[in-house]
Amino acid sequence: MITFNQAFPSGAASGALGGWALPILASKSITITRKGKLQIAAMGGTGSGGFTATGGEGATGANSAPWGVKVIDVAVGDVVEFVIGAGAAGQTVPGTGIVGNATLVKLNGTTIMTCNPGEPGIKGASFPLVQTAPTATVVGADYWVPGLRSGQLAAGAVAFGGAAVDVFRTGLGRSTGTPGGSVGADGSSNGTTYTAPLALPSFELGISFLGLNTAGLAGVAGNQTTPAGGLFAGGAGSVSGTNPGKGGRGAGGGGGYAGTNSGPGGDGYAFIVFQPEA
Repeated sequence: MITFNQAFPSGAASGALGGWALPILASKSITITRKGKLQIAAMGGTGSGGFTATGGEGATGANSAPWGVKVIDVAVGDVVEFVIGAGAAGQTVPGTGIVGNATLVKLNGTTIMTCNPGEPGIKGASFPLVQTAPTATVVGADYWVPGLRSGQLAAGAVAFGGAAVDVFRTGLGRSTGTPGGSVGADGSSNGTTYTAPLALPSFELGISFLGLNTAGLAGVAGNQTTPAGGLFAGGAGSVSGTNPGKGGRGAGGGGGYAGTNSGPGGDGYAFIVFQPEA
């Protein structure tokens, strides 16, 4: 678990004051029992990949969701509610993927932060097939990090993976082929490796990547044999009816081709750090 000093470098020592940190993976409400400050990092669910069943066409994966951070003062009895947005279901009709759902953060019933979903993938027969540029925002945050665009398709390609969340604010994480993008790096040719330029923690999101290189682990793209992407990693695209991957938290679902659906979008996520007043 991270300490308050790591999240707030100028803060007092959390050990003596009883600070705590908590990941939020599903919608819930938290009642504050001590006065203090709460740092909230959150992202929305995101879209599914585009889908095509027609030869000569391609389908992109979905973009990843933006994420934002907000620090608020809280008092005894305050209720902080998290509505974690669900990722979109895989698209089953040829066309653009399905839009995901925003994550909402509420204080005593009033929405104080809205984390919008990443854009779904598209299909088309004109190459290069270029996925929609990310435009989703986080409303109400002290600062926020845009989502990433999934890879574009050259002629002859059929379905690319979804984009990973830009955890380290590097502008990387795009998918370059069938697999989805890894966190902080592009996906490999088969989605099973992770080349980490940054073996660093993200204090805001409460995670640490240590250069793991096994598919399905944190930051690694899913592939056809392991369809689910790791935490924040893009889902794999499909090839000739193979299963497209579901995006990790906030990450795009993979494009679908000649199967039954595209890859579902990743669900939203939040991570909070509480520091009681001395």
